[in-house]
Amino acid sequence: MGFVHLQVASAYDLLSSTAAIDGIIEKAQQFHYPAVAITDHNVMYGVIEFYQKCHAAGIKPLIGMTISVEGVTQPLETYELLLLAKTTQGYRNLLKISSAIETREEQKLPIKWLESYRDGLLLFSPGEAGEIERLIRQGLHEDARLVVAKWQEIAGEFGFYMTLQKENPHYEAVRDFCEAEQIPAVATKNVQYLEPKGVRSTEILRAIRDNETVSWHNLPLAGGAYFAAPEDMESLFTTPFEQGALALTSKIADMCHVEIAMDQHLLPKFPLAEGFEAGAVLKDLCYDALKIRVVNPDVTYWERLDYELKVIQDMGFSDYFLIVWDVMKYSRENGILTGPGRGSAAGSLVSYVLQITDVDPIQYQLLFERFLNPERISMPDIDLDFPDNRRDEVISYVVSKYGTQHVAQIGTFGTLAAKAAVRDTARTFGLNSVQLSDWSKLISRELGMTLTRAYEQSTALQRHIISSEQNQLIWEIATEIEGLPRHISTHAAGVVISDEPLVDQIALQKREWRRASDAICHG
Repeated sequence: MGFVHLQVASAYDLLSSTAAIDGIIEKAQQFHYPAVAITDHNVMYGVIEFYQKCHAAGIKPLIGMTISVEGVTQPLETYELLLLAKTTQGYRNLLKISSAIETREEQKLPIKWLESYRDGLLLFSPGEAGEIERLIRQGLHEDARLVVAKWQEIAGEFGFYMTLQKENPHYEAVRDFCEAEQIPAVATKNVQYLEPKGVRSTEILRAIRDNETVSWHNLPLAGGAYFAAPEDMESLFTTPFEQGALALTSKIADMCHVEIAMDQHLLPKFPLAEGFEAGAVLKDLCYDALKIRVVNPDVTYWERLDYELKVIQDMGFSDYFLIVWDVMKYSRENGILTGPGRGSAAGSLVSYVLQITDVDPIQYQLLFERFLNPERISMPDIDLDFPDNRRDEVISYVVSKYGTQHVAQIGTFGTLAAKAAVRDTARTFGLNSVQLSDWSKLISRELGMTLTRAYEQSTALQRHIISSEQNQLIWEIATEIEGLPRHISTHAAGVVISDEPLVDQIALQKREWRRASDAICHG
């Protein structure tokens, strides 16, 4: 195995990289890389998609993250540090590190916390934004050695490496320091885009992020932070020390083995007094409720109820029904309007007697098997409807019942849709509101509209694009950034409840606005 990319920011490093997951994997296949990493800044948004798609493509996924960390010699300063998960435990520690950073007011990791989460991780000084590189640039080599010693102490033997990037203006000084101090070094590109010309659209993304304008005449035609082929890297790193840094990347890739369990049923437990079992409690509850819900229920009701309870118990969903029943009970008792139930859940008598739904499945001959079928194992799906203005009350109740470490709302990504891609690009070029409106009017509001379809459907748009060099460049860049994730927000109603602390399975972060719960989960 030759060179392997260990430092790649994906498009989930929001508005900082144009390298989409699919594009990274396609490039890795094109260049016959056996493994590739993603190392987004402070977040793990793209990891599961990356992990699954890499395996589908026959490529080994290397899971990493570039983090903001406090300085060793200057604790008040913030630097970057590159982490790669060597083991599955290392991956879990990345989740904890991301959560720690993204839920703190000051979004950087204290060194003491890194010491607590170091198991299974490899550490790398990441380039220009690393503390060691900055100290070398300032000629403070003794301080740089202190930082090296600290990272080696945390990472253990053979756990810390310097990165060598030809794009670094102070490359030779860093390389010479590593060689003189005999510090293991790996050759990397701090990949931010897939092709050299991607530097333009990446700069526009960052201008969108920072609400800045650019001098579009001076946008670079090519950049160095692209996804290079192995022969490109071999042509750049030619000295014996540099060639060793190239070869070391493949050895590190061989060292990393992360297994992420998928399709697990990690269901929470309904809180019960000691000695009580969820299945028995649910049965007693349903027996009592049936007599209230149905006047003089006949044998058809009792047989159906027993059948459903057995299926629910056998499939391990008794706690699930108790949790949903409890939420609906709280809502009714507090005057919160609830829906009558939608979808296949209306076929469940258990749901009906517990007042989760309001449709009698016996009366309307609805099939329970459409909802739960022991021959087709799948999670029950019950849609609960609450008024928008009281939804936070329900979520607050769930948080208070199960604890802040066990409940979070789901994060969702907004993307750069067709119209937004053009308007945001044009705004960074300094266009005024009238000019922005001219662009918007030329792109249909039709749901699912893409820039390709808009161009094909409108000769007026085609004329507008070719009317000036500026418009042509706006269109070219907009088509490159279209569809990339733009921001993360809180899902309107999705809530995750877990028996174990959520951070053991997913990364968390604070919401931009705080009411019912202060965290959202992603991953």
